[in-house]
Amino acid sequence: MEAEVKLVLTDMPKPDEALLGYLLRLSQLNLYKSPKFILSLAGLKEYFIFEAESTNFTKLSIITSTNPDILKSMAYPRDDKGRYKIYNFSVPRNYIQPYNTRICPLCLKESMYIRKAWDYSLYTTCFYHGVLLIDTCPDCGKKIRWDRQNISYCPCSYNYLQSPITPVEDPYHKINSRFYFPKYPSEHERNIENHLLNCLSYDEFFSLIITISKSITILLGGKSSIFTLDNSTRHELLELVTLIFHNWPINFFEFLSWCKMSDSKKTLNNKRIAYLYRRFYFDSELLRFDFVRYAFEEYLALYWDISDFFEIKDIKIRDSCFSDGKYVSLLGACFYLNVRAESIVYFVVSGMLDFTVQEQLEIILFYKEQLYELRQRLNQAIGMKEAKEILKISNKQLMKLIDEGHITVLRSPEHDGSKKWLLCKDSVMDLSYKMKIISFIQQLFSFNPR
Repeated sequence: MEAEVKLVLTDMPKPDEALLGYLLRLSQLNLYKSPKFILSLAGLKEYFIFEAESTNFTKLSIITSTNPDILKSMAYPRDDKGRYKIYNFSVPRNYIQPYNTRICPLCLKESMYIRKAWDYSLYTTCFYHGVLLIDTCPDCGKKIRWDRQNISYCPCSYNYLQSPITPVEDPYHKINSRFYFPKYPSEHERNIENHLLNCLSYDEFFSLIITISKSITILLGGKSSIFTLDNSTRHELLELVTLIFHNWPINFFEFLSWCKMSDSKKTLNNKRIAYLYRRFYFDSELLRFDFVRYAFEEYLALYWDISDFFEIKDIKIRDSCFSDGKYVSLLGACFYLNVRAESIVYFVVSGMLDFTVQEQLEIILFYKEQLYELRQRLNQAIGMKEAKEILKISNKQLMKLIDEGHITVLRSPEHDGSKKWLLCKDSVMDLSYKMKIISFIQQLFSFNPR
């Protein structure tokens, strides 16, 4: 029977300690060169922390004198969707990076152990001290590995506790903090209360910013995965994406303007805009964010030549404007009525269209039912020539009736920049009927029998 091996010196894990970090602390306590020696004693590989369900923790429990259930709880079990649990969240495997670790020197000065939160790749800052985590040695430039000999020292002998500190006070740091603090400090609450991303759940928040982050790295010619970036660069990227969703949708519009800036073409041939279009309408992670597509469509309607979009062979963007629901975006209204944004503004000002604003998202939406009625009126509209023939008046007389408000103008060069005048047929026919009645009454009173 194999003899049981126990460490000479042991200690209980801290409540928020990382499992591999715990082994590093015990390794240092027993003066081993690497915590991998403890794993070899237990017959385990370093990836065992992602195989909690199939791993037998008994031997490791004996070696460390720690309850096997406690050790298992420190690992990353999978849920029924194949994601890994960390704290109260379930995330994809690449969100957790326990091997190339990050540290907060200020935390280590307070208590010398590795926090589990540092394994989480989107935890780029320390929420307790408000500083950027470090993932490379400031002296030799090498990645900080979990299997080093000493918690606070690099193999090159540099003391991590002497690392330069970079304070952070950006929106990403503040918004992200709400997922870790049950009640975050009041100054955080005041600073982020009006931020759009603060209204999202954890899963929605990270799905959105990570997908947009990937898009930005691709647009800049980099790699699609933000998890290959060093911690500082990753934080800068996540901070940028968070700022895009601040002051919604103005910053988002500025981002889209930057995307099309490199290309003189104002159609979807613009590679950056075309790429974003594919992400917004085909990426499963973004399909649930209607407010992003609404804003994207509003930007296209306001700042691009809408006629370019009438030639789009792929009608996916048009179909999305009229999905199930009560409202459509500004671009959807333009497509449906086959007009430019200027015409929509005129319809609203003249009282032909109503709109609603989602205050939280600051997105303008139009009622489908009203658009349907207005399109019928536009389809039945008549021109100046036909109106003059119906009313049997001159062009000057017709313009006077229009100026006096007797005839409803649907479109014209003066009102919305249209090349032709389009008049509401119903208003012309009503006026014609009234004119006939007036003419009949005049003839009746002027009748003089002999």
